[in-house]
Amino acid sequence: MLGTALVVVRGFRSIDLVRRERDHDVEFMTLMWFDTLDGVKEFKGEDYEAAHVPMQAQAVLADFDERAAHYEVLDHREQPR
Repeated sequence: MLGTALVVVRGFRSIDLVRRERDHDVEFMTLMWFDTLDGVKEFKGEDYEAAHVPMQAQAVLADFDERAAHYEVLDHREQPR
């Protein structure tokens, strides 16, 4: 559903799609995980802050952010299961 072409991008780790219901609609957010910002730049190109919203998604979304926000992971902890 989220695009299998990403697996060939160097540094790409995974992708998560999350949702939350709000009073008037449902909000979706995609979290894409890369090893470094260089991986994001390889995926998106020079304008790496332009949001990646496939045309199929744009066709069914009421609106979407046109710019992406990038964060550096400072701490990651796996939890025992």
